[in-house]
Amino acid sequence: MNRKKIFICSLISLCCSNVFAQSKAVAPDTTIKGTTIEITQIYQPQVKQAVKQEYSPILPPVDYTAPKFEYQVPGQLLNYSYKPIPLQPLSLDRDTPLKFFENYVKVGLGNLHTIYLDAGIGGIKTKKIESNVQLGFLSQQGSLAYQKQTLGSLNAEAIYKQSRLSASFALHAIHNNFFQYGYDQVLFPTRVPTRQALTGGQLSISLKRSITNDKAFLPELKTNLSYYTGNNISNEFTYSLGIFTSKKIDENWATRLGLESVNTKLNSEFYSVNNSYASLSAGLDYHRNNFNAHAFLIPTIGQNSNAYLLHDISLKLNIMKHSAILGVGALGELSQNTYRQLFLRNPYISQFPSVQTHSNELFAFAEKGLGHHLFFSAKLSWWQYEHFAVFTNSQTVNSEKMMVAYLDKLNALSAQLGMRYQISNAIAVGVQLSVFKYYNILGSNRVWQTPNTQLNANVSWNPLPKLNINAYGSFLAGNYALDSASKELKLNPILDLGFGAEYLVLKKLSLFLNCNNLLNNKYERWWGYQSYGINIFGGVRLKF
Repeated sequence: MNRKKIFICSLISLCCSNVFAQSKAVAPDTTIKGTTIEITQIYQPQVKQAVKQEYSPILPPVDYTAPKFEYQVPGQLLNYSYKPIPLQPLSLDRDTPLKFFENYVKVGLGNLHTIYLDAGIGGIKTKKIESNVQLGFLSQQGSLAYQKQTLGSLNAEAIYKQSRLSASFALHAIHNNFFQYGYDQVLFPTRVPTRQALTGGQLSISLKRSITNDKAFLPELKTNLSYYTGNNISNEFTYSLGIFTSKKIDENWATRLGLESVNTKLNSEFYSVNNSYASLSAGLDYHRNNFNAHAFLIPTIGQNSNAYLLHDISLKLNIMKHSAILGVGALGELSQNTYRQLFLRNPYISQFPSVQTHSNELFAFAEKGLGHHLFFSAKLSWWQYEHFAVFTNSQTVNSEKMMVAYLDKLNALSAQLGMRYQISNAIAVGVQLSVFKYYNILGSNRVWQTPNTQLNANVSWNPLPKLNINAYGSFLAGNYALDSASKELKLNPILDLGFGAEYLVLKKLSLFLNCNNLLNNKYERWWGYQSYGINIFGGVRLKF
């Protein structure tokens, strides 16, 4: 108890002494002294944390959409066709079984007094000019009197290119010499037949603007000059001028316009014939995905001021899934039937009236590919003709003289079937069948000397890298003619087979062998004109 009292008294005395000391040390002061106040502000920014990406190992969904590649290509008919070898001992077409013979000379000899020459000069190139020249010559003589022919040809082409203009030049010249030997040589052993000849050439020039803009007008100027002479005519002169232009409207549409004038004048000792026409063409092309269409109207003024509305209309659908093409169309054409055109069809013509042929065709076609090597084609057509040209023999003792006649009107149905099998350059086989059915023939019972069935086939085979073998076959049937007594004759069917081979002996030297009319058939394509029979010839080809 005493301890508590002592502790409390000590604490009270200590507090009183502190108060007294403080009151004594503080002196009263009423003056405010100068001073500086410093204020420090501290800012601490707060950074917002970014959202963390969460990566998933799962791949995005697969895009099965098929890509579309669109190319603006003018409408075309994809035809895997070939040119059949004509029913002659030899054709003078450019010889190209071996592509690497660009500059060459090919010389051959054979039976039937065959003399053969073929020469090519290609690859003449500069920075702006490309050109090539081809020469051909064939001379033959058969077993019959005056059964002989001489054929010569010259083909030259050149292309000149600049940045904005390109020009092409083409020269085609021929000299064909025949005799009208189709008479009865037993009854007339001393007769000297009429000589048949055609000599002349054609020069073609084309000027075209190079593409600078997809939607720009692309004008083109074309001109042709030709001059021919022969035994039955003094001369036939033709000059033509055409101006054409095309323009792309958008990705699907394009338009084309054209104006053309063709003037042909035939002169002979007794008469003169004007065989000319002028035409205006206008139309549209449409292309989208797998569908193509074009429609052109061609109003034309022809011979004797006859007016025609020619046309070119077609629709085509490409079914990629089935590797097939289907199409329909209509085509109206005008053929001049010049002396040159008819002479190249039948070199034994004498009388020559010049009348233009007008034709209309409605057609449907289909093309189908099977696998990678086999291709089929089919075409059905309905035809309408005015002034269809046919050939008849003279209704006199001189029945070897062939006349040109014209059927005022006729109709026809036709079917064309084709097949092509090809494996690269190793082997190729082609077959083409054409069948015509003529009806409503005005003023005649038949379409004279015009076969209604034709089958052509060809084979090309490279069994060795240096060996090329080719073969052909031709079959014609349904050919009718009139004899000198106006009696209807059905000519025998024609079967012509042949083959050829060429072997590369040295780098620039090869040997070749050709055999035409292998069966030695003495068929008559034109009544009275027996064929030459089997023709075998061979020789060498030298590259330089």
